[in-house]
Amino acid sequence: MSDADTTPVEDAVAEDTVRRDLSAGERFRSPEPEPEPVDEVEDQQESSNAEAAKYRRKLRETEGQLEQARTQLEALQRQHVESLLAATGVRPDAVWAVADLVDLVAEDGTVSAEAVAAAVETARQKFGIAPISKGVHVPGAGKAPSGPPRSTLADAFRPRGAV
Repeated sequence: MSDADTTPVEDAVAEDTVRRDLSAGERFRSPEPEPEPVDEVEDQQESSNAEAAKYRRKLRETEGQLEQARTQLEALQRQHVESLLAATGVRPDAVWAVADLVDLVAEDGTVSAEAVAAAVETARQKFGIAPISKGVHVPGAGKAPSGPPRSTLADAFRPRGAV
């Protein structure tokens, strides 16, 4: 049957049934507990404390990462200075004795070759380190032999013991 085929009496009975079902359902539902009053100030304080703790934790992590980056940068700068020192013949210990890393680094954070050269000169003067001579070094170059050779080619083919 369609809605047009129902009579007004049937409509009234149907509405009455729906009302009774709704009221019965409401009687059997458990009452909802009323929310307890919450102190909003305490919640805000707890949330702000938690938020502050979160930011403190982030700050500590960031400070740790920053310190690690500084350590790595300093190690790389030292390594670069020591690679420049390899060509000078001066040991890094001698340069570190007369200069700090801060003295050898330019304002932009790069290693200054001029400052390293100046520190090498200072170390040479302070510790009496001779500069490496330029050119090829051949020991005994230009000296004449000090006498005739002891043996000749003919001596090599002579039997032993026969002189």
